[in-house]
Amino acid sequence: MTIHLHKKHIIILLAAVLLLGSLYAGAYYLFIKPKNAEIETLLSSKKMQKQQYKELTSGETSTESKPVVNSVELQRKVPVSPMVEQLVLDLEKAETVSNSTIQNMTFTESEDALLPLGVPSESDADQELPDDAKDQSAEALDAEQAQGTAETEEGPESDQNTDQAAPEASAPHPNAPEGLKRVIITLQITSNNYYDMKAFIETLEQQPRITKVDILAFEGLPELTLHDQEAEPLIYSLQVSAFYMNALQDLKEETPKVIAPEASDKTNPLTPSLDDEDDE
Repeated sequence: MTIHLHKKHIIILLAAVLLLGSLYAGAYYLFIKPKNAEIETLLSSKKMQKQQYKELTSGETSTESKPVVNSVELQRKVPVSPMVEQLVLDLEKAETVSNSTIQNMTFTESEDALLPLGVPSESDADQELPDDAKDQSAEALDAEQAQGTAETEEGPESDQNTDQAAPEASAPHPNAPEGLKRVIITLQITSNNYYDMKAFIETLEQQPRITKVDILAFEGLPELTLHDQEAEPLIYSLQVSAFYMNALQDLKEETPKVIAPEASDKTNPLTPSLDDEDDE
């Protein structure tokens, strides 16, 4: 049995196929695809929550078995002792890198870590002043107080001026942490030029030990006026502060060792040794 399709039937069949295809495509993009995307989002969210849960559980176990942190690395920045030897080695390193020469070096210890320059501490002031000077300072203080009371009686304008000046004069200085002290290093240095001086300071500040430049004083070199004239070396004074936490003496055993170069096996003729005594 043969089926003969006329042109009209073929057109109807193709139209039906196109209609069914368009209906399927519309249903897929309107209903099926959004559901698949929602399913993928839920699966990824579930996976992320599982991962977070594992991290939280592993974090709790790790905090319980966390080892004690050693203070060696922290003491390389702020030790519990002055460690002047390490400071000397840092200065020698800066001297070599910057091609400079340290002419003079002085170390002093200060109790006030954040005291402004030129302002003596109360303990130092009491020790330096004798009894007569203390009596004179007390009398001068009483005279200033009497003069201040006389000025307040003159008028309200003076009161306003004194009230405005009082906060500026009595502004408190920032307090340092308890037990923090500093070593003040005063240097006289000779460098070939300004850039060598800058290299010296930068090398010193880049060391692990925390240092702060307090004072830098130098005078400009004379201008070169002749072609054959040589530039004079730059001589300057430098004051640097290094800090240490004296209150934490319990950590003294963890103080890092000074990394010093090996001995050159030289003998000092001014210091007697055991070998010389045996020879005698």
